[in-house]
Amino acid sequence: MTGYSQLDLIHLTVCTPVPEARQAAFQVWLGRKGIVLEAQRRFQEALFYDADPETAALARELASVRGQISRLTFARPESLDSAAIREASETLRSRKETLEAALSTRADRFTRERKRANATVTDLAASLPPGSTLVDICRYEVSDFAARKRKTGNFRYVAYVLPSGDANRIALVDLGDAAAVDQAVNTLRANIRNSADRDGRDTKQAARTLHDLVFAPLRKLLRDSSLVFLSPDGNLSLIPFEVLLGPDGRYAIEDFTFNYLSAGRDLLEFTPAETAGDGVVLFGDPDFNRATNNPSSLKQAGGNGDQQHSRGLDGIHFSRLPGTREEVLTLSKILGPEAVQVFLEDQADEAALERVAAPRVLHLATHGFFLGDQTLAALLGPDDASGMPGISGAGSPVRRSFENPLLRSGLALAGANKALSTRDARVGQGIVTAEKILGLHLQGTEMVVLSACETGLGKVQAGEGVFGLRRAFAQAGVRSLVMSLWSVPDLETRELMESFYRTLRQPGCNRSDALRRAALEAMDVARARYGWPNPFYWGAFVFLGQP
Repeated sequence: MTGYSQLDLIHLTVCTPVPEARQAAFQVWLGRKGIVLEAQRRFQEALFYDADPETAALARELASVRGQISRLTFARPESLDSAAIREASETLRSRKETLEAALSTRADRFTRERKRANATVTDLAASLPPGSTLVDICRYEVSDFAARKRKTGNFRYVAYVLPSGDANRIALVDLGDAAAVDQAVNTLRANIRNSADRDGRDTKQAARTLHDLVFAPLRKLLRDSSLVFLSPDGNLSLIPFEVLLGPDGRYAIEDFTFNYLSAGRDLLEFTPAETAGDGVVLFGDPDFNRATNNPSSLKQAGGNGDQQHSRGLDGIHFSRLPGTREEVLTLSKILGPEAVQVFLEDQADEAALERVAAPRVLHLATHGFFLGDQTLAALLGPDDASGMPGISGAGSPVRRSFENPLLRSGLALAGANKALSTRDARVGQGIVTAEKILGLHLQGTEMVVLSACETGLGKVQAGEGVFGLRRAFAQAGVRSLVMSLWSVPDLETRELMESFYRTLRQPGCNRSDALRRAALEAMDVARARYGWPNPFYWGAFVFLGQP
Protein backbone atom coordinates (compact mmCIF):
# COMPACT_ATOMS: atom_id res chain seq x y z
CA MET A 1 0.00 0.00 0.00
CA THR A 2 3.01 2.28 -0.10
CA GLY A 3 2.29 5.54 -1.84
CA TYR A 4 -1.45 5.64 -1.19
CA SER A 5 -2.90 8.47 0.84
CA GLN A 6 -5.28 7.84 3.71
CA LEU A 7 -8.21 8.84 1.51
CA ASP A 8 -7.10 6.38 -1.17
CA LEU A 9 -7.05 3.61 1.42
CA ILE A 10 -10.50 4.46 2.70
CA HIS A 11 -11.82 4.66 -0.86
CA LEU A 12 -10.35 1.25 -1.66
CA THR A 13 -11.77 -0.39 1.45
CA VAL A 14 -15.24 1.00 0.82
CA CYS A 15 -15.20 -0.12 -2.82
CA THR A 16 -13.30 -3.40 -2.46
CA PRO A 17 -13.83 -5.05 0.94
CA VAL A 18 -10.48 -6.85 1.13
CA PRO A 19 -9.49 -7.74 4.74
CA GLU A 20 -5.85 -6.71 4.21
CA ALA A 21 -6.97 -3.36 2.80
CA ARG A 22 -9.22 -2.75 5.79
CA GLN A 23 -6.38 -3.41 8.20
CA ALA A 24 -4.01 -1.20 6.20
CA ALA A 25 -6.55 1.64 6.12
CA PHE A 26 -7.23 1.37 9.85
CA GLN A 27 -3.49 1.32 10.51
CA VAL A 28 -3.15 4.67 8.75
CA TRP A 29 -6.16 6.06 10.60
CA LEU A 30 -4.75 4.91 13.94
CA GLY A 31 -1.59 6.88 13.30
CA ARG A 32 -3.40 9.99 12.15
CA LYS A 33 -6.49 10.46 14.34
CA GLY A 34 -5.92 12.85 17.20
CA ILE A 35 -2.24 13.21 16.34
CA VAL A 36 -2.21 16.90 17.28
CA LEU A 37 -3.63 16.12 20.73
CA GLU A 38 -1.14 13.28 21.11
CA ALA A 39 1.80 15.58 20.38
CA GLN A 40 0.49 18.26 22.73
CA ARG A 41 -0.13 15.75 25.50
CA ARG A 42 3.44 14.45 25.19
CA PHE A 43 4.61 18.05 25.31
CA GLN A 44 2.76 18.57 28.61
CA GLU A 45 4.20 15.34 30.02
CA ALA A 46 7.68 16.48 29.11
CA LEU A 47 7.24 19.71 31.06
CA PHE A 48 5.82 17.84 34.04
CA TYR A 49 8.54 15.21 34.30
CA ASP A 50 11.50 17.42 33.42
CA ALA A 51 13.13 18.50 36.69
CA ASP A 52 15.36 21.08 35.02
CA PRO A 53 14.81 24.44 36.80
CA GLU A 54 15.07 26.40 33.55
CA THR A 55 12.38 24.25 31.94
CA ALA A 56 10.15 24.70 34.98
CA ALA A 57 10.63 28.48 34.84
CA LEU A 58 9.72 28.55 31.15
CA ALA A 59 6.63 26.43 31.81
CA ARG A 60 5.49 28.78 34.58
CA GLU A 61 5.92 31.78 32.33
CA LEU A 62 3.98 30.07 29.55
CA ALA A 63 1.12 29.40 31.98
CA SER A 64 1.21 33.06 33.00
CA VAL A 65 1.10 34.28 29.41
CA ARG A 66 -1.82 31.98 28.61
CA GLY A 67 -3.72 33.39 31.57
CA GLN A 68 -2.97 36.98 30.53
CA ILE A 69 -4.23 36.29 27.00
CA SER A 70 -7.50 34.98 28.41
CA ARG A 71 -7.89 37.92 30.79
CA LEU A 72 -7.15 40.48 28.09
CA THR A 73 -9.75 38.85 25.85
CA PHE A 74 -12.54 39.19 28.41
CA ALA A 75 -11.50 42.13 30.62
CA ARG A 76 -10.83 44.73 27.89
CA PRO A 77 -9.11 47.23 30.24
CA GLU A 78 -10.61 50.72 30.05
CA SER A 79 -7.15 52.27 30.31
CA LEU A 80 -6.23 50.87 26.88
CA ASP A 81 -7.71 51.89 23.55
CA SER A 82 -8.15 49.44 20.67
CA ALA A 83 -4.67 50.11 19.30
CA ALA A 84 -3.07 49.46 22.67
CA ILE A 85 -5.10 46.29 23.16
CA ARG A 86 -4.03 45.14 19.71
CA GLU A 87 -0.39 45.80 20.55
CA ALA A 88 -0.64 44.04 23.91
CA SER A 89 -2.33 41.08 22.25
CA GLU A 90 0.38 40.74 19.64
CA THR A 91 3.10 41.02 22.27
CA LEU A 92 1.54 38.24 24.37
CA ARG A 93 0.92 36.03 21.36
CA SER A 94 4.49 36.49 20.19
CA ARG A 95 5.85 35.67 23.64
CA LYS A 96 3.65 32.58 23.84
CA GLU A 97 5.02 31.32 20.51
CA THR A 98 8.58 31.97 21.65
CA LEU A 99 8.07 30.07 24.90
CA GLU A 100 6.39 27.16 23.14
CA ALA A 101 9.26 26.95 20.68
CA ALA A 102 11.84 26.99 23.47
CA LEU A 103 9.97 24.32 25.43
CA SER A 104 9.37 22.24 22.32
CA THR A 105 13.10 21.59 21.96
CA ARG A 106 13.23 20.21 25.49
CA ALA A 107 10.02 18.23 24.98
CA ASP A 108 11.36 16.68 21.77
CA ARG A 109 14.35 15.38 23.67
CA PHE A 110 12.05 13.92 26.32
CA THR A 111 9.56 12.35 23.92
CA ARG A 112 12.29 10.71 21.88
CA GLU A 113 13.39 8.92 25.04
CA ARG A 114 9.85 7.81 25.84
CA LYS A 115 8.60 7.22 22.31
CA ARG A 116 5.89 4.59 22.24
CA ALA A 117 5.87 1.88 19.60
CA ASN A 118 3.38 2.55 16.81
CA ALA A 119 -0.05 1.19 17.59
CA THR A 120 -1.05 -1.76 15.43
CA VAL A 121 -4.42 -3.33 14.81
CA THR A 122 -3.20 -6.52 16.44
CA ASP A 123 -2.07 -4.59 19.55
CA LEU A 124 -5.46 -2.93 19.85
CA ALA A 125 -7.41 -6.17 19.43
CA ALA A 126 -5.29 -7.76 22.16
CA SER A 127 -5.75 -4.78 24.51
CA LEU A 128 -9.55 -4.83 24.34
CA PRO A 129 -11.24 -6.50 27.33
CA PRO A 130 -12.90 -9.83 26.48
CA GLY A 131 -16.34 -9.35 24.99
CA SER A 132 -15.79 -5.69 24.10
CA THR A 133 -15.58 -3.93 20.73
CA LEU A 134 -13.80 -0.83 19.48
CA VAL A 135 -15.76 1.43 17.11
CA ASP A 136 -13.55 4.12 15.55
CA ILE A 137 -15.45 6.58 13.34
CA CYS A 138 -13.91 8.63 10.54
CA ARG A 139 -15.38 11.60 8.67
CA TYR A 140 -13.63 11.94 5.30
CA GLU A 141 -13.91 13.86 2.07
CA VAL A 142 -14.81 11.75 -0.95
CA SER A 143 -12.13 11.81 -3.63
CA ASP A 144 -12.76 11.83 -7.37
CA PHE A 145 -9.78 9.87 -8.64
CA ALA A 146 -10.67 10.53 -12.30
CA ALA A 147 -10.60 14.31 -11.93
CA ARG A 148 -7.54 16.53 -11.82
CA LYS A 149 -8.81 18.02 -8.57
CA ARG A 150 -9.61 15.05 -6.32
CA LYS A 151 -11.48 16.96 -3.61
CA THR A 152 -15.24 16.98 -4.16
CA GLY A 153 -16.57 18.84 -1.14
CA ASN A 154 -18.70 15.82 -0.29
CA PHE A 155 -18.10 14.06 3.03
CA ARG A 156 -19.08 10.68 4.42
CA TYR A 157 -18.77 8.81 7.69
CA VAL A 158 -17.26 5.35 7.95
CA ALA A 159 -16.60 3.24 11.04
CA TYR A 160 -13.93 0.65 11.77
CA VAL A 161 -15.30 -2.08 14.03
CA LEU A 162 -12.67 -4.15 15.85
CA PRO A 163 -13.74 -6.99 18.19
CA SER A 164 -11.51 -8.00 21.06
CA GLY A 165 -8.83 -10.60 20.45
CA ASP A 166 -9.02 -10.96 16.68
CA ALA A 167 -7.57 -8.33 14.32
CA ASN A 168 -8.64 -10.39 11.31
CA ARG A 169 -12.30 -9.77 12.12
CA ILE A 170 -12.00 -6.00 11.62
CA ALA A 171 -14.91 -4.60 9.63
CA LEU A 172 -15.50 -1.28 7.93
CA VAL A 173 -19.01 0.15 7.70
CA ASP A 174 -20.14 3.01 5.47
CA LEU A 175 -22.42 5.18 7.61
CA GLY A 176 -23.47 7.39 4.73
CA ASP A 177 -23.51 11.01 3.69
CA ALA A 178 -22.06 13.29 6.39
CA ALA A 179 -24.54 16.09 5.66
CA ALA A 180 -27.49 13.80 6.44
CA VAL A 181 -25.84 12.49 9.60
CA ASP A 182 -24.85 15.96 10.81
CA GLN A 183 -28.40 17.23 10.22
CA ALA A 184 -29.78 14.30 12.21
CA VAL A 185 -27.39 15.13 15.07
CA ASN A 186 -28.48 18.78 15.05
CA THR A 187 -32.17 17.81 14.98
CA LEU A 188 -31.80 15.44 17.91
CA ARG A 189 -29.86 17.97 19.98
CA ALA A 190 -32.48 20.65 19.28
CA ASN A 191 -35.38 18.36 20.20
CA ILE A 192 -33.75 17.14 23.42
CA ARG A 193 -33.36 20.73 24.56
CA ASN A 194 -36.91 21.70 23.48
CA SER A 195 -39.00 21.96 26.65
CA ALA A 196 -42.17 22.20 24.52
CA ASP A 197 -41.74 18.55 23.46
CA ARG A 198 -43.64 17.37 26.53
CA ASP A 199 -44.73 13.95 25.28
CA GLY A 200 -41.35 13.26 23.67
CA ARG A 201 -42.75 12.51 20.23
CA ASP A 202 -40.27 14.69 18.34
CA THR A 203 -37.33 13.66 20.52
CA LYS A 204 -38.09 9.97 20.11
CA GLN A 205 -38.41 10.33 16.35
CA ALA A 206 -35.10 12.19 16.11
CA ALA A 207 -33.37 9.63 18.35
CA ARG A 208 -34.74 6.81 16.18
CA THR A 209 -33.64 8.52 12.94
CA LEU A 210 -30.06 8.94 14.11
CA HIS A 211 -30.04 5.39 15.48
CA ASP A 212 -31.06 4.01 12.10
CA LEU A 213 -28.45 6.08 10.29
CA VAL A 214 -25.35 5.39 12.37
CA PHE A 215 -25.97 2.77 15.06
CA ALA A 216 -28.16 0.17 13.38
CA PRO A 217 -25.37 -0.69 10.87
CA LEU A 218 -22.88 -1.02 13.75
CA ARG A 219 -25.21 -2.98 16.01
CA LYS A 220 -25.18 -5.92 13.61
CA LEU A 221 -21.42 -6.27 14.18
CA LEU A 222 -21.41 -5.88 17.96
CA ARG A 223 -22.83 -9.38 18.41
CA ASP A 224 -22.55 -10.20 22.11
CA SER A 225 -20.50 -7.11 23.01
CA SER A 226 -22.15 -4.96 25.66
CA LEU A 227 -19.06 -2.79 26.22
CA VAL A 228 -18.28 -0.43 23.34
CA PHE A 229 -15.15 1.69 23.22
CA LEU A 230 -16.26 4.50 20.93
CA SER A 231 -14.07 7.09 19.21
CA PRO A 232 -16.44 9.41 17.34
CA ASP A 233 -15.50 12.00 14.74
CA GLY A 234 -17.02 15.20 13.38
CA ASN A 235 -20.45 16.16 14.69
CA LEU A 236 -20.95 12.67 16.09
CA SER A 237 -18.67 13.89 18.90
CA LEU A 238 -21.52 16.14 20.06
CA ILE A 239 -24.18 13.53 20.79
CA PRO A 240 -24.20 10.71 23.36
CA PHE A 241 -24.86 7.40 21.62
CA GLU A 242 -26.63 6.36 24.83
CA VAL A 243 -29.74 8.35 23.83
CA LEU A 244 -30.21 6.67 20.42
CA LEU A 245 -33.53 4.84 20.27
CA GLY A 246 -33.90 1.40 18.70
CA PRO A 247 -36.95 -0.04 16.93
CA ASP A 248 -37.82 -1.98 20.09
CA GLY A 249 -38.26 1.29 22.00
CA ARG A 250 -35.12 0.76 24.05
CA TYR A 251 -32.40 3.39 24.35
CA ALA A 252 -28.89 2.24 23.51
CA ILE A 253 -27.78 2.80 27.13
CA GLU A 254 -30.12 0.01 28.20
CA ASP A 255 -28.09 -2.55 26.25
CA PHE A 256 -24.58 -1.06 26.02
CA THR A 257 -21.93 0.69 28.08
CA PHE A 258 -20.17 3.35 26.00
CA ASN A 259 -16.64 4.34 26.88
CA TYR A 260 -15.55 7.29 24.73
CA LEU A 261 -12.01 7.76 23.42
CA SER A 262 -10.25 10.61 21.63
CA ALA A 263 -8.55 8.02 19.40
CA GLY A 264 -8.61 4.24 19.24
CA ARG A 265 -4.94 3.92 20.16
CA ASP A 266 -5.73 5.45 23.58
CA LEU A 267 -6.58 1.89 24.62
CA LEU A 268 -2.86 1.09 24.68
CA GLU A 269 -2.36 3.66 27.44
CA PHE A 270 -4.87 2.09 29.83
CA THR A 271 -2.15 1.35 32.38
CA PRO A 272 -1.44 2.65 35.90
CA ALA A 273 -0.30 6.27 35.94
CA GLU A 274 3.41 6.96 36.35
CA THR A 275 2.50 9.37 39.12
CA ALA A 276 -0.70 8.78 41.10
CA GLY A 277 -2.89 11.66 42.20
CA ASP A 278 -3.98 11.95 45.81
CA GLY A 279 -7.21 13.05 47.46
CA VAL A 280 -10.44 14.54 46.12
CA VAL A 281 -11.06 18.24 45.45
CA LEU A 282 -14.61 19.59 45.13
CA PHE A 283 -15.62 23.04 43.82
CA GLY A 284 -19.21 24.28 44.04
CA ASP A 285 -21.55 27.28 44.35
CA PRO A 286 -18.98 29.91 43.31
CA ASP A 287 -19.80 33.52 44.20
CA PHE A 288 -19.71 34.90 40.66
CA ASN A 289 -20.29 38.46 41.90
CA ARG A 290 -17.35 38.42 44.28
CA ALA A 291 -15.07 41.40 43.88
CA THR A 292 -11.37 40.83 44.29
CA ASN A 293 -8.20 42.82 43.89
CA ASN A 294 -6.03 39.80 44.52
CA PRO A 295 -4.51 38.59 41.28
CA SER A 296 -4.11 34.85 40.88
CA SER A 297 -0.85 32.97 41.20
CA LEU A 298 -0.52 32.95 37.42
CA LYS A 299 -0.68 36.74 37.35
CA GLN A 300 1.90 36.98 40.10
CA ALA A 301 4.21 34.55 38.32
CA GLY A 302 4.11 36.52 35.12
CA GLY A 303 4.07 39.93 36.13
CA ASN A 304 -33.51 30.34 41.57
CA GLY A 305 -32.99 26.74 43.08
CA ASP A 306 -33.87 24.86 39.85
CA GLN A 307 -31.43 27.00 37.90
CA GLN A 308 -29.85 25.19 34.98
CA HIS A 309 -26.09 24.64 34.98
CA SER A 310 -25.87 27.49 32.47
CA ARG A 311 -28.18 28.41 29.67
CA GLY A 312 -25.61 29.76 27.27
CA LEU A 313 -24.11 33.15 28.04
CA ASP A 314 -27.32 35.15 27.84
CA GLY A 315 -26.29 38.69 28.73
CA ILE A 316 -22.87 37.31 29.68
CA HIS A 317 -23.93 37.07 33.32
CA PHE A 318 -23.68 33.99 35.53
CA SER A 319 -26.46 33.35 38.02
CA ARG A 320 -25.76 31.67 41.35
CA LEU A 321 -26.10 27.88 41.49
CA PRO A 322 -27.19 27.15 45.07
CA GLY A 323 -27.94 23.53 44.18
CA THR A 324 -24.27 22.87 43.56
CA ARG A 325 -23.51 23.68 47.20
CA GLU A 326 -25.76 20.87 48.34
CA GLU A 327 -24.27 18.65 45.65
CA VAL A 328 -20.70 19.21 46.80
CA LEU A 329 -21.49 18.86 50.51
CA THR A 330 -23.36 15.62 49.90
CA LEU A 331 -20.50 14.24 47.80
CA SER A 332 -18.09 15.15 50.57
CA LYS A 333 -20.09 12.97 52.99
CA ILE A 334 -20.24 10.11 50.48
CA LEU A 335 -16.49 10.18 49.85
CA GLY A 336 -15.44 10.81 53.44
CA PRO A 337 -14.53 14.33 54.59
CA GLU A 338 -11.05 13.33 55.73
CA ALA A 339 -9.99 12.70 52.12
CA VAL A 340 -11.78 15.68 50.58
CA GLN A 341 -11.03 19.38 50.09
CA VAL A 342 -14.09 21.56 49.51
CA PHE A 343 -14.11 25.04 47.96
CA LEU A 344 -17.40 26.97 48.12
CA GLU A 345 -18.63 30.52 47.49
CA ASP A 346 -15.82 33.07 47.42
CA GLN A 347 -13.24 30.34 48.04
CA ALA A 348 -14.20 28.55 44.81
CA ASP A 349 -12.03 30.80 42.71
CA GLU A 350 -9.39 30.59 40.04
CA ALA A 351 -6.51 31.02 42.45
CA ALA A 352 -7.65 27.96 44.45
CA LEU A 353 -7.89 25.92 41.25
CA GLU A 354 -4.37 26.93 40.27
CA ARG A 355 -3.06 25.73 43.64
CA VAL A 356 -4.57 22.28 43.18
CA ALA A 357 -1.76 19.77 42.64
CA ALA A 358 -2.72 16.52 40.89
CA PRO A 359 -5.65 15.33 43.01
CA ARG A 360 -6.93 11.84 42.33
CA VAL A 361 -10.38 13.31 41.55
CA LEU A 362 -11.29 16.92 40.72
CA HIS A 363 -15.01 17.77 40.74
CA LEU A 364 -16.13 21.15 39.38
CA ALA A 365 -19.82 22.02 39.89
CA THR A 366 -20.35 25.37 38.19
CA HIS A 367 -21.35 27.07 34.96
CA GLY A 368 -19.63 25.96 31.78
CA PHE A 369 -19.75 27.86 28.51
CA PHE A 370 -18.92 27.62 24.84
CA LEU A 371 -18.85 30.80 22.77
CA GLY A 372 -19.62 30.67 19.06
CA ASP A 373 -17.95 33.08 16.66
CA GLN A 374 -20.85 35.49 16.62
CA THR A 375 -21.43 35.37 20.38
CA LEU A 376 -17.85 36.39 21.01
CA ALA A 377 -17.91 39.08 18.31
CA ALA A 378 -21.05 40.55 19.88
CA LEU A 379 -19.47 40.37 23.34
CA LEU A 380 -16.29 42.14 22.33
CA GLY A 381 -17.72 44.59 19.82
CA PRO A 382 -16.16 45.66 16.48
CA ASP A 383 -13.38 47.78 17.94
CA ASP A 384 -12.34 45.35 20.67
CA ALA A 385 -12.70 42.22 18.53
CA SER A 386 -10.30 43.47 15.89
CA GLY A 387 -7.50 43.53 18.43
CA MET A 388 -8.18 40.32 20.32
CA PRO A 389 -5.95 37.27 20.14
CA GLY A 390 -7.49 34.74 17.78
CA ILE A 391 -9.76 37.26 16.05
CA SER A 392 -9.01 37.73 12.39
CA GLY A 393 -10.56 39.61 9.50
CA ALA A 394 -11.98 43.10 9.28
CA GLY A 395 -15.33 44.79 8.82
CA SER A 396 -18.53 43.64 10.44
CA PRO A 397 -18.52 41.05 13.22
CA VAL A 398 -20.19 38.60 10.82
CA ARG A 399 -16.93 38.40 8.87
CA ARG A 400 -14.76 37.82 11.91
CA SER A 401 -13.72 34.37 13.08
CA PHE A 402 -12.56 33.56 16.61
CA GLU A 403 -9.81 31.14 15.67
CA ASN A 404 -8.54 29.93 19.03
CA PRO A 405 -11.16 27.44 20.32
CA LEU A 406 -9.32 27.19 23.65
CA LEU A 407 -10.48 30.76 24.37
CA ARG A 408 -14.07 30.01 23.37
CA SER A 409 -14.87 27.43 26.04
CA GLY A 410 -14.35 27.38 29.77
CA LEU A 411 -15.71 27.39 33.30
CA ALA A 412 -16.92 30.20 35.56
CA LEU A 413 -15.59 30.47 39.12
CA ALA A 414 -15.87 33.07 41.90
CA GLY A 415 -15.59 36.60 40.53
CA ALA A 416 -16.60 35.65 36.98
CA ASN A 417 -19.23 38.38 36.67
CA LYS A 418 -16.77 40.97 37.95
CA ALA A 419 -14.24 39.71 35.44
CA LEU A 420 -16.75 40.26 32.64
CA SER A 421 -18.00 43.65 33.84
CA THR A 422 -14.74 45.27 34.94
CA ARG A 423 -12.43 46.95 32.49
CA ASP A 424 -9.39 46.45 34.67
CA ALA A 425 -7.33 43.46 33.48
CA ARG A 426 -5.78 43.10 36.94
CA VAL A 427 -9.17 41.94 38.23
CA GLY A 428 -9.90 39.66 35.26
CA GLN A 429 -10.19 36.48 37.32
CA GLY A 430 -12.96 33.91 37.35
CA ILE A 431 -13.26 33.04 33.66
CA VAL A 432 -11.20 29.85 33.40
CA THR A 433 -10.82 29.22 29.68
CA ALA A 434 -9.57 25.96 28.21
CA GLU A 435 -6.38 27.85 27.41
CA LYS A 436 -5.84 28.39 31.14
CA ILE A 437 -6.56 24.73 31.91
CA LEU A 438 -3.31 23.87 30.11
CA GLY A 439 -1.40 25.57 32.91
CA LEU A 440 -2.90 23.43 35.69
CA HIS A 441 -0.93 20.70 37.47
CA LEU A 442 -3.05 17.63 36.67
CA GLN A 443 -0.53 14.97 35.65
CA GLY A 444 -1.55 11.87 37.61
CA THR A 445 -5.18 12.97 38.11
CA GLU A 446 -7.40 9.93 37.59
CA MET A 447 -10.66 11.75 36.87
CA VAL A 448 -12.10 15.22 36.39
CA VAL A 449 -15.88 15.56 36.71
CA LEU A 450 -17.35 18.64 35.07
CA SER A 451 -20.75 18.94 36.72
CA ALA A 452 -21.61 21.85 34.47
CA CYS A 453 -23.47 22.42 31.25
CA GLU A 454 -22.10 21.80 27.76
CA THR A 455 -18.59 21.15 29.05
CA GLY A 456 -18.04 18.61 26.30
CA LEU A 457 -18.68 21.09 23.53
CA GLY A 458 -16.17 23.00 21.47
CA LYS A 459 -15.06 23.47 17.91
CA VAL A 460 -15.27 20.21 15.96
CA GLN A 461 -12.39 19.34 13.66
CA ALA A 462 -12.49 16.08 11.71
CA GLY A 463 -9.83 13.68 12.87
CA GLU A 464 -8.97 15.73 15.95
CA GLY A 465 -12.09 15.51 18.09
CA VAL A 466 -13.50 18.53 19.91
CA PHE A 467 -11.19 21.42 20.70
CA GLY A 468 -12.31 22.80 24.03
CA LEU A 469 -12.43 21.79 27.67
CA ARG A 470 -12.35 18.06 26.95
CA ARG A 471 -9.22 18.51 24.87
CA ALA A 472 -7.56 20.84 27.37
CA PHE A 473 -8.03 18.44 30.30
CA ALA A 474 -6.78 15.51 28.24
CA GLN A 475 -3.74 17.50 27.15
CA ALA A 476 -3.10 18.50 30.77
CA GLY A 477 -2.72 14.82 31.65
CA VAL A 478 -6.13 13.86 33.10
CA ARG A 479 -6.78 10.16 32.50
CA SER A 480 -10.57 10.29 32.39
CA LEU A 481 -13.27 12.91 32.17
CA VAL A 482 -17.00 13.09 32.90
CA MET A 483 -18.60 15.91 30.93
CA SER A 484 -21.97 17.10 29.65
CA LEU A 485 -23.23 17.81 26.15
CA TRP A 486 -26.16 20.05 27.09
CA SER A 487 -27.57 21.98 30.05
CA VAL A 488 -29.14 19.93 32.81
CA PRO A 489 -31.25 21.32 35.71
CA ASP A 490 -29.66 21.45 39.15
CA LEU A 491 -31.96 18.85 40.68
CA GLU A 492 -31.31 16.11 38.12
CA THR A 493 -27.60 16.89 37.97
CA ARG A 494 -27.27 16.62 41.74
CA GLU A 495 -29.20 13.34 41.85
CA LEU A 496 -27.15 11.81 39.04
CA MET A 497 -23.83 12.85 40.58
CA GLU A 498 -24.77 11.48 44.01
CA SER A 499 -25.76 8.17 42.41
CA PHE A 500 -22.55 8.12 40.35
CA TYR A 501 -20.24 8.54 43.35
CA ARG A 502 -22.18 6.10 45.53
CA THR A 503 -22.05 3.49 42.77
CA LEU A 504 -18.37 4.16 42.21
CA ARG A 505 -17.64 3.11 45.78
CA GLN A 506 -19.08 -0.35 45.18
CA PRO A 507 -16.43 -3.08 44.81
CA GLY A 508 -15.58 -4.00 41.23
CA CYS A 509 -17.41 -1.08 39.64
CA ASN A 510 -15.36 1.04 37.26
CA ARG A 511 -15.97 4.67 36.39
CA SER A 512 -17.74 4.30 33.02
CA ASP A 513 -20.04 1.57 34.36
CA ALA A 514 -20.84 3.68 37.44
CA LEU A 515 -21.93 6.58 35.22
CA ARG A 516 -24.12 4.25 33.14
CA ARG A 517 -25.81 2.86 36.27
CA ALA A 518 -26.42 6.39 37.55
CA ALA A 519 -27.93 7.40 34.20
CA LEU A 520 -30.23 4.35 34.18
CA GLU A 521 -31.40 5.27 37.67
CA ALA A 522 -31.99 8.85 36.49
CA MET A 523 -33.96 7.47 33.53
CA ASP A 524 -36.33 5.67 35.91
CA VAL A 525 -36.72 8.85 37.96
CA ALA A 526 -37.52 10.88 34.84
CA ARG A 527 -40.10 8.30 33.73
CA ALA A 528 -41.87 8.57 37.10
CA ARG A 529 -41.45 12.34 37.44
CA TYR A 530 -42.28 13.50 33.90
CA GLY A 531 -44.29 10.64 32.40
CA TRP A 532 -41.61 9.45 29.98
CA PRO A 533 -37.82 8.86 30.18
CA ASN A 534 -36.78 12.18 28.64
CA PRO A 535 -33.03 11.92 27.79
CA PHE A 536 -32.73 15.64 28.53
CA TYR A 537 -32.59 14.70 32.21
CA TRP A 538 -30.34 11.63 32.13
CA GLY A 539 -28.37 11.51 28.88
CA ALA A 540 -26.16 14.60 28.87
CA PHE A 541 -23.17 13.23 30.80
CA VAL A 542 -20.66 10.99 29.03
CA PHE A 543 -17.44 9.28 30.09
CA LEU A 544 -14.20 9.80 28.20
CA GLY A 545 -10.90 8.02 28.81
CA GLN A 546 -9.60 5.23 31.03
CA PRO A 547 -12.41 3.50 32.94
